[in-house]
Amino acid sequence: MFELDNPSNRRIGRRAALAAVVASTLLAGCANLMVPASPEAVVKERAQQRWQALIGNDFAKAYTFTAPSYRALVNADTYRKSFGPGGWVSAEAQSVNCDTEKCTVKLKIEVRSPMGTRFGGTIGGYVDETWILEDRQWWLLQKL
Repeated sequence: MFELDNPSNRRIGRRAALAAVVASTLLAGCANLMVPASPEAVVKERAQQRWQALIGNDFAKAYTFTAPSYRALVNADTYRKSFGPGGWVSAEAQSVNCDTEKCTVKLKIEVRSPMGTRFGGTIGGYVDETWILEDRQWWLLQKL
């Protein structure tokens, strides 16, 4: 019979309880890893990452978010030259709507005002982007 008055048995009981807690936590964590993220969540994250690269003038990284079919036609240097001086201050995905193989992302973009701080310093607007599913990954459908 298992006696709790025995210090040795109490240690074994505590260890067993701790092992059960650790095992259930690990199993719950693994279950979360197996649930695939929704297309909307994946595209929103990728769009944000791309815009953070653009804001940081990291055009090489931003280029990696374009579809492989686009990259087959346009090299990174040509992609870089398609942008002006930048001036982006912030970008935030406002909404993402997806169907089977295409998503539309509505982004709120702020750029530095060409008039300087005299008129508030930044100008805001909205941009729609199209993202497509190609080779089991979501990519920006960059216009040629």
